[in-house]
Amino acid sequence: MQFDLDGFEAFVAVVDCGGVGRAAEHLHKAQSAVSHQVRKLEEQLGITLFNRDGYRVQLTAAGEAVLTEGRRLLSQAELVGSVARQLTQGWEPKLL
Repeated sequence: MQFDLDGFEAFVAVVDCGGVGRAAEHLHKAQSAVSHQVRKLEEQLGITLFNRDGYRVQLTAAGEAVLTEGRRLLSQAELVGSVARQLTQGWEPKLL
């Protein structure tokens, strides 16, 4: 299964910011782009993350289950990026 981190970033931002509009502002992206990224992630995962029936989007049970792991995935990706930045600045890892 393949998915991109941008989709998870958008998904988590929608949850944390309380809606697509605020998430778009937070991510400095168009609202339509954030919605598209979340829908694309849903397609990639084969599940519905949000109930869109009401005024505001609400997490589905599947969305709740994926949220914790999505946060963990983004945190891990940030760690990999940090190590890569250190390596480009001359840091040398120790081999055990």
